[in-house]
Amino acid sequence: MTPNINENNESWSAVLDDVLTPARQQRMRLGRNQWMLLLDVGWLAMLALLISGSEPILFFHLVFVALTLGAFYWSFRGFALRAGIGTALTTASLAMFVWWGVIPAEELIEVPLLVTIMMLVFLIARQRSIAAQELRALNEQLESRVAEKTATLEAEVLERRQAELVLLESREQYRRLVELAFEAIVIHADEHVIHVNQAAVEMLGAESSCDLVGKSVHEFIHPDSQAMVRQRLQKLANGVNGVPPAEERYIGLDGRSVDVEAATIEIVYQERPAMLTVVRDITPRKQAEQARLAERMSIARDLHDLLGQNLGYLHLKLDQFTGYDPARPLGDIQRDLVRMRVVADEAYLQIRNMIAATLPANSAPLAEVLRTRASTLGERSQFEVHVVEIGQPHALTSVVQEQVLSLCGEGLTNVAKHSRATAVKITLCWYDRSL
Repeated sequence: MTPNINENNESWSAVLDDVLTPARQQRMRLGRNQWMLLLDVGWLAMLALLISGSEPILFFHLVFVALTLGAFYWSFRGFALRAGIGTALTTASLAMFVWWGVIPAEELIEVPLLVTIMMLVFLIARQRSIAAQELRALNEQLESRVAEKTATLEAEVLERRQAELVLLESREQYRRLVELAFEAIVIHADEHVIHVNQAAVEMLGAESSCDLVGKSVHEFIHPDSQAMVRQRLQKLANGVNGVPPAEERYIGLDGRSVDVEAATIEIVYQERPAMLTVVRDITPRKQAEQARLAERMSIARDLHDLLGQNLGYLHLKLDQFTGYDPARPLGDIQRDLVRMRVVADEAYLQIRNMIAATLPANSAPLAEVLRTRASTLGERSQFEVHVVEIGQPHALTSVVQEQVLSLCGEGLTNVAKHSRATAVKITLCWYDRSL
């Protein structure tokens, strides 16, 4: 994973701020204390020079200048103490100098004026200090709120990133599920294909999904199914839920007709509404149904042609016997009865052959059917059955195979009833024209 240089710089800046901020505050406190000490030394030195009598007017003004500057650094109590001491000593010194005639008496008038100016300056400084404290408190409160909001936003961003990762993972799993599905899946919006899986590509005879994406879904619908498909899509668009699967007919790119069973639901695909259609190719099932129908029709024709003919013959002969003629020779009656018996046997054999031909067991390999039936009986009677084939198997007629299966079944039933065998072996010996 590539590191983010900006994030690293910001984190180092935050660490440096945390380390350097106390040092800066300590330097500010040291600087403030040094200035306060310097001011104390300054106004006391000016006061001492004033008392010494050297240039009293100059040092008188300098004392008040120093006290006025101190208004920006001292507390109210400290300023009041220093201003009181300084004003008292300065006034006393000036009064002495006026008494001695060193300075004129008019200089004393400046003392109240300078004290008033000094007090005004202190009040201004005091208001400035209060405003600075309030501003500092507001700034700290704002920084706290910003920090809280930043933490909240970072948590939301982290949560959103995690949600996006989960969504991307879910989308990837969904995409893989669609791609690996055995059934054909078509995702479409506004009746145009936007995604298909590999099963759909193969079913519609395309080389890749690019041959299908972007085309109208109706290009792949057989004309016989167009109206039904449009009606189903309209129901889904109108919010109707529970539209059952329906049999439809599609047309591949190669013009081949495909019988399918389709079910469609509404989804959200790539942040827009879409529809997902699951399509099952039922062409083999339809072909099997057609084959079964053709077989039934063939049996019906055989019954009509062969069995109907024999039954018709028997019906005519029975009508003749109903109108019995005593003068008819007995030999003719016996010949007719024998002939009727032969015809009845033929009809019975035809019905048996037709029924045997329709049984699945008579069309499957003999050994396979025998193993299945013998294993079922063996499990029920608690003995093992082994079926062994010798020679090359060949197809038997349905009637013969049914008789063999019946014979083996009867033999196994006798074994289960009359013996305590734990194993039974059935050997099928195949010859060129016999079993």
